[in-house]
Amino acid sequence: MTEGSDLFTRAAQVGRDDFHDFWSAVQAAQRRRLGRSFAVPVVLALAAVAFSGPLDGVLASSFPNEFGAPGALHGFKVGVAFAVLFGGALLLAEQVLMGRRLMAFEVNALGPHTFTFSAAGLSIEAGKGGASRVPWQAIRRLERTERVLMIWLDDVYAQFVPRIAFADAGDEAEVLAAVTFWAPHLALPGKA
Repeated sequence: MTEGSDLFTRAAQVGRDDFHDFWSAVQAAQRRRLGRSFAVPVVLALAAVAFSGPLDGVLASSFPNEFGAPGALHGFKVGVAFAVLFGGALLLAEQVLMGRRLMAFEVNALGPHTFTFSAAGLSIEAGKGGASRVPWQAIRRLERTERVLMIWLDDVYAQFVPRIAFADAGDEAEVLAAVTFWAPHLALPGKA
């Protein structure tokens, strides 16, 4: 273990429970994002259908040559509603596929890992040959769960460090204090 004011290296065996704690947090973030993403197309589609009847009559009577008889826009409003709902369905499919990729990721996520916190950022070396380096500027927020420290890069993508990598609560607090010194935009996460 290398110690110094500018480098903290911790090692841990990433277990299935650690991964599932991480995965549950990511899935919750995906559901929040999906709820926001899917609500807008559904509301727009319902509004298009609800207001299309009166709009048909107004447009047909105001511009009879361009729009024809009332009801001529029925195909248009159905097309708009379909397009909006299809967009929402694509967002849903994206989230489902991302969840499946995460489960496939589990196979490589388990096992021994080395986590290095430095002024440059976080480096993760996996025992199976994987490596990841993230500069502090790319990290949006930190969050503690019962088993892991979540390092969020956006609303739904995160890295994680099992909290067993830290010797005790004091060790975890020391590393996190250094992290917030190197990355002042990050707040210390609350206790889990």
